[in-house]
Amino acid sequence: MEPIDQQGPQTIDLSEPTVVATAPDQRPSPRPRTLLAGIASLSLLALMYALNNAGDDEPTATSRAASERSEVVEVQMMGKIAAALLTAVRDTERVAGVLDNVEVRTVRGRAAKIAVLYALGLGEIATVELSELQALMEQYPEDVSERDVRLAETLETLVFAEEQEEITPEQEDFLVEELGWCGKALLARKHGDRDWLQAQGHRAAGVLGFLMLLLFLVAVLFVVGVVLWIRLLYLSAQNPDHLRFAPSRIHPGFHLEAFAAVLALVIAGQAVLPALFPEPLTGVFLTHGLALLGLLVLRRSGAGAATWLADVGLHIRQLFGRLLEGIGVYAMALPALFVGGTYTFLLSRFSPQLHAPSSPLEPLPQPSHPAIDVVLEGNVTQLVLIFLTAVVGAPILEEILFRGLLYRFFRGYTSFFSRGWSIFWSALLTAFIFAVIHPQGLLAVPALTGLAAGFAVGRERYGSLIPCMVAHALNNAVVLSIVFLIALS
Repeated sequence: MEPIDQQGPQTIDLSEPTVVATAPDQRPSPRPRTLLAGIASLSLLALMYALNNAGDDEPTATSRAASERSEVVEVQMMGKIAAALLTAVRDTERVAGVLDNVEVRTVRGRAAKIAVLYALGLGEIATVELSELQALMEQYPEDVSERDVRLAETLETLVFAEEQEEITPEQEDFLVEELGWCGKALLARKHGDRDWLQAQGHRAAGVLGFLMLLLFLVAVLFVVGVVLWIRLLYLSAQNPDHLRFAPSRIHPGFHLEAFAAVLALVIAGQAVLPALFPEPLTGVFLTHGLALLGLLVLRRSGAGAATWLADVGLHIRQLFGRLLEGIGVYAMALPALFVGGTYTFLLSRFSPQLHAPSSPLEPLPQPSHPAIDVVLEGNVTQLVLIFLTAVVGAPILEEILFRGLLYRFFRGYTSFFSRGWSIFWSALLTAFIFAVIHPQGLLAVPALTGLAAGFAVGRERYGSLIPCMVAHALNNAVVLSIVFLIALS
């Protein structure tokens, strides 16, 4: 038998279920419950969206804390870059220019910036910033908490106090608890420990060197991705049959049934398994394996396991070649991510609905993911589990779920379009659903849609799901590595 991903174009009659060739005494495969599976899928997707994005429609204490933490991390990163620059060139004007690029709004974020400015010897600028912060706090008291008041008072004591004045241990502990590295930097300056800040600058320079190397490699892959897109469009215009995505041997309704089953197991596993382990991330990781049992629903189609596994895209032949193709898929996903990310940026800056805070102290929407918090604040066990989940578990499960089952379903039910339009709508719908249910919030949907659309094109180009899994794993590994390097610095 010819391999499924090397067959020529076929057609499928969607009005009747596909009947697998059977012996005379065997019954044909049953009709899929497409309507029921569709209702179940929509309900489960709505539930997953509600669970992952609860509280995104209006500010909550949790979302505000996440925004504050995001601002402090950004100030910390730019502060370390400024410390490295100050160690190398000792030019305070250039250092001030680096910190001017940091946009902060919350009291905690502004306090972190003030602390770094003071630590780097820019006391006059820090004093002006602190005065502006105090004026805003008086003008908008409804956006100021008791903790914010205490933080501003502590900063005032440290910034305006004379060098010889004593600082209480409670003040020091509170400052470090709220501002982390930024608070430590201010205290080191206050205690006259110039060597600490210089050592931090040298350390940051080394780690940021690795970060720049990683970003350079990503930039190279971006250029490669643009070339691959041009090549793909040219070859598609010349010979559309070079795409390896083969028509399904199974009615697409069965793929929707399997999609609903896997999604239901994901939700059930995330609700139950984390509570059974001392480290909840263990349960989250195991959920990714348990949910794959939903693929057994495809046995209802009457096809053998080899057939429906190949139909989903789980080709394990020529594994090394598939891995190389995965690098190509990731490269192609980067330009799509850039387009979507640009729209996300414009949306966050110019949309009146999203860019309409009631006061200068109210944070702007910040796309974020719980995994980033684990990388920044977790212990070694949590770091290992989050990398395993993000780089192994999530790519396998999500690619099977979206590019394996849902994309296959949409391609089957849009076959009345031309091939190009079928690919376009299937990739777009799959990518949009993939993006919406992620916990980064609605603001990140355009960026994630672009990334996922790139994965879908890779599925169409190579036929196999393995390159999509590799590309997904690479993307998650790069993002977590960047966050980890920032934290390590």
